[in-house]
Amino acid sequence: MHPIILVPENLINDSKIKAFTKGSDPKYEIITIQSNQKVYSFRPELATKNDGWIINPIMIIDGSSLNDAFIPIKDKDIEKGFKELLNKYDIDDKLFLKMRPSEYFDDHMKWLKEDAVRYLVISIFSLLLVAIVIYQSIVIYFKRNMKRILILKVNGNSFVERYDIYFITDLSLFLIMGIISVFLGRPLNVVALFVIYLLNIIFLTSTLRHVESSKIITYLKGSDS
Repeated sequence: MHPIILVPENLINDSKIKAFTKGSDPKYEIITIQSNQKVYSFRPELATKNDGWIINPIMIIDGSSLNDAFIPIKDKDIEKGFKELLNKYDIDDKLFLKMRPSEYFDDHMKWLKEDAVRYLVISIFSLLLVAIVIYQSIVIYFKRNMKRILILKVNGNSFVERYDIYFITDLSLFLIMGIISVFLGRPLNVVALFVIYLLNIIFLTSTLRHVESSKIITYLKGSDS
């Protein structure tokens, strides 16, 4: 396995980097990383102004010896050396987790899948709950405005005209949420609200038509079922 050196983008042409890697044995693979990132050194004396955090670091991964490691482990037993280093700086060694990158990746992917399934189930139940609430609100609205809706329907008024109050109220709620999002500095929420509003209109329209066609005879007979 050849060593890798991670170099920030703003230092990739630095003469010291080129001199360090030129003619090195084994040959270093240079990979650029985002500039001005922060990495904790576990050695507070290296960056006293930043409490041990090194800004814009150059990092060697899988060096040819332990002396090339970013964290100075002085023991061939990596776990033992790392715990000694933690104890030296009064860092709780219980926080130490020995895990290979591949194991961490597999565990993280497993966690992401479980999280995705959990959020999917929550989303489905939430959508069902919202659909039930909207349906009930439409039924209540239809009951309270049945005479007006029937008169408008008989007179040939359009679907939008028959349910204008409901649509205006629904639009007003989304406008209020959009204005609040703008004031909170979250413009992406406005885009999301717009998409949700369009889906909401499609659902409202189909539900209103269903309620109107299925309940109108029942309500004319005087039944509340």
